[in-house]
Amino acid sequence: MGRIAAILALGFALLTPAVRAQREPKGRFTDYPVKPYCTECLKRKMLGAEEKERPIRLMQFDGKDVLDFIGSRHLILIETEDFKLVSTVPGDRFAPGTSPRLALELPMLRERFPQIGGSKLPKLDRHQIAHLFALHMHRVKLEFWELFETRASSYSGIMNRKNKHEIYLFGSQREYDRFTDRFTGLQARAGQEIILHQDDAVGFVRPPPPSPGLDTWNNTIIHMWVHLLLECQVRNAYNRPAWLDAGFAHWWERRESDAINTFCFSESREVGNFGSGDWRPRVRRLVESGKAPDFANFADVTEISSIGNLEHGLAFSMVDYILEHKKKELRDYVGRLGAAERIDQSAVFRAAFKMSIPAFDEEWREWVRKTYSLR
Repeated sequence: MGRIAAILALGFALLTPAVRAQREPKGRFTDYPVKPYCTECLKRKMLGAEEKERPIRLMQFDGKDVLDFIGSRHLILIETEDFKLVSTVPGDRFAPGTSPRLALELPMLRERFPQIGGSKLPKLDRHQIAHLFALHMHRVKLEFWELFETRASSYSGIMNRKNKHEIYLFGSQREYDRFTDRFTGLQARAGQEIILHQDDAVGFVRPPPPSPGLDTWNNTIIHMWVHLLLECQVRNAYNRPAWLDAGFAHWWERRESDAINTFCFSESREVGNFGSGDWRPRVRRLVESGKAPDFANFADVTEISSIGNLEHGLAFSMVDYILEHKKKELRDYVGRLGAAERIDQSAVFRAAFKMSIPAFDEEWREWVRKTYSLR
């Protein structure tokens, strides 16, 4: 435990002031499997002589058929206890200073790949990048479980689906287009969520982000993964408020880096006030100017595409406030959202937070005035 504590301490020491100031649940990053199943590790004899090729299902089909159809000689498949990750993302390097929380994961990546070495952010090959993405996802899952006091035995996917998430990350638009044309039938060029009824699983498929680089990939993956994890906690997507869904994805992503921002394929395409950079002063200025929309105007919206750029920024800040002051109420709220039937959003909010939506709005605005700077 001493070594893990030292790693975590180093990670937090390296955070930039803007990221460090953003409050966060304490993460326990201690049980990532030493050797998750990996097709490339198997090929390179990194898994041990006892590990053999596994039968895997992907996209409701025999996994080998799916991988053969993708046809990329650079494809990596990693399987943990919670997800299957397919990646063709090419080798690259993180830009210095853009992803400070990598300090939490690089020591564990170096245990698997000692050749990385050194203290600086290295250039990673395709294989190392796929494992780093898997480490990101595992860490965030543990943080979610700690926040919501969830255990693996009680964990289930969106709408109570039981099987592992499937995540597909394509390094080229051509690979993505060919894959989705064959397996999802959706021509969403920016990416898409997938629901696999036969395999009782969900996941997402992503082409290369508009802005190239590992920094953008990192934030994009965290953003999309948090959407799925929140769906797993709420358990009923029809009751999940858009503000909570958007706010969680932006908050977790921006804790990784506020230099890059994701508005994913299901969200508003407006950049407006909330692009890259620290969002908190922008929220403060909206509140001070009286231009911040009333929470009551969008609190009961459940379709994330129906809220605009301003609401995304305010939702991020409301989640920031809740994670600082109302975690117990948040757990109660999310539990109530999981009711099998459609719920009255205002009534459920009042029951969990012990106040009305307008009263919460006023309390949050006062906190913003006292907590966020104007620049």
